[in-house]
Amino acid sequence: MSLHIRLLTIFIILLLSISCHPKQETSSVTSTSEMLQTEIGRIFDDPNTANANWGVVIENLQTGQVIYEQNRHKIFVPASNMKLYTTAAAIAVLGPDFRYSTQFYLQNNDDLLLVCQGDPTISGRFNNGDRLAIFRVWADSLKAHGLSRISGKLIIDNSYFPDQSLGEGWNWDDETWWYAAGTSAATFNDNCIDFKYSAADSSGAPIHIHTEPAGNFMEVINRAITSAPGSENTLTIERLRGRNTVVFSGQLPLGESGSESITVENPAQFFAETLKQVFMAAGLAAENLPVIVLSEAVKHDQQPLFVHRSVPLAEVIRVINKDSHNLYAEQVLKTLGAMEKQEGSYKKSAAFVQEFMNRIGISPQEFVNVDGSGLSRMNFISPQATATLLRYMYFHRHSQVYLASLPVAGVDGTLSNRMKNSPAAGNVRAKTGSVRHMRSLAGYVSDRDGTMYLFTMMANNYTVPTPYINNMQDRVCLLLADYSAK
Repeated sequence: MSLHIRLLTIFIILLLSISCHPKQETSSVTSTSEMLQTEIGRIFDDPNTANANWGVVIENLQTGQVIYEQNRHKIFVPASNMKLYTTAAAIAVLGPDFRYSTQFYLQNNDDLLLVCQGDPTISGRFNNGDRLAIFRVWADSLKAHGLSRISGKLIIDNSYFPDQSLGEGWNWDDETWWYAAGTSAATFNDNCIDFKYSAADSSGAPIHIHTEPAGNFMEVINRAITSAPGSENTLTIERLRGRNTVVFSGQLPLGESGSESITVENPAQFFAETLKQVFMAAGLAAENLPVIVLSEAVKHDQQPLFVHRSVPLAEVIRVINKDSHNLYAEQVLKTLGAMEKQEGSYKKSAAFVQEFMNRIGISPQEFVNVDGSGLSRMNFISPQATATLLRYMYFHRHSQVYLASLPVAGVDGTLSNRMKNSPAAGNVRAKTGSVRHMRSLAGYVSDRDGTMYLFTMMANNYTVPTPYINNMQDRVCLLLADYSAK
C-alpha cells in the first residue's frame, strides 16, 4: 500500500471517529456581552488606523463591569474633552445657580467704576442676538439711580484675571479666529468683532465689508476684489498679530458672501470703548469721556450703585459643552481660580482643577491640564481619568445639569449631524473633542434594556480623514444603543 493511500485511510478513520463521537455540551457558551466586546474590538482593529493611538474605556454604570478597554492608563491629548473636566468642577464647586456679577460704583461723585469679574455672557447670545442689549440696560439703570451724566472718567477694573489672555500651548495661527479669543475680566461679544462680507455688483470692484458692532476699534484693510461668477474663491482673512488690524485679500466670486468672527487684541479696551459709545448714545457721556482700563484692583468702600448678574452657570455650561465654546470654558476656569485660589491666573486655576480631580480619584499621572477648553496640545489625560470623571458626575447631585449640557446625537450641538436616524439618535449624550489629528468622544448611552453606559474614545495621531474616525466612534455608540442582554 502506497504512503498516500495509508495516510488517506488514517484520515478517514479519524474523521469517522470524530463524527461518531457524541457532541459535548459546552459550558462556555459565548455571552451576549462577550459578543458585544468582540464586535467593538473589530471596529478598533481597523488596519486603516493601525498607525494611530486609541484609548478606550466602556463601562456599565449599573454594575461597574468594563465592557471594553484599550490603553486605559495611557495619556492622550484630549482636545475639547477637557471641557468635561472644567464644567464638572464648576458645577460641583460653584453650583448650577452661580451667577457672574459686574459691580457699578460712583467714585468721588464723578468717576464711574465698573468692577468686572469675568462674565462671558455680555453679548447677544442670551438677548435675541442684540449685542448691545446689556450695555443699554446698564445705561437705563444708571439713569434710574439718578446719574444723568458721567462727568469724570469711565474706569474698568480688569484685575480679576491677572495674567496672559491666551492659554499655554495655543497655536499662533489660531489667534485670528473666534475659537481662540483671549480671556478678560471685562468681556464683550465673545471678545470678537463679527464681519459680514459680500461681493460687489461688478467684477474688479472691492468687496463689501460690514462689522458688528459698528465702530473703528478694528482697522480694516480691504485688498479683496470681486471676481467673475463661478471663479475660484481665494478670499483670505487675517488679523495681524498683536494688532487690531484685519486684512482681507484675494478674490470673492460675484454673488457670494460670508461671515466670520474675528478676535480682538485687548478685549477689555474693546469692552470699554464700546460701552462708551452706548453711553454716548444714551446721553450719559461726552465724546471726550476718558476711558481707563486698570489691571490692578481699585479700592472702593461704598456700596455699589447696582450689580448686574448674568444668567445662571447651568446655562453657561450648556454653551461650553453643546457648542464647544472655548472662551466660555476659559472664563469659567479662571473664575474657579479666582474664587478658590484667590487668583484668576491660568496657573492657579489649572492647579485648582487638578486638585479637584485628584480628590475624586483621578491620578495626577493621568491628568495634566494647562487650560480649560482643550485648545492647548499640552493637556494630557487618560481614558481611565475620563471614565472616573463621567462615573462621578453621573452619580453627582447635579448630574442632570451636567448631562443636560452635553450634545445629543442627531439633535443638537456638535453632535447634531451625527448618528441621525439610528438607535443612538436622541440617546447618546457626549462631548466631542477635535484638534488636528486628534479626535475624542466621551459621554453616556443607554442600551435597549435601559442600562446606562459611560464611554470614552480617544484617537491621537491618525492619518485617515477625521470623518473616518468619527464613523468608528459612531459605530461603537450604535452597537451600545442597539444592544440587549436579553
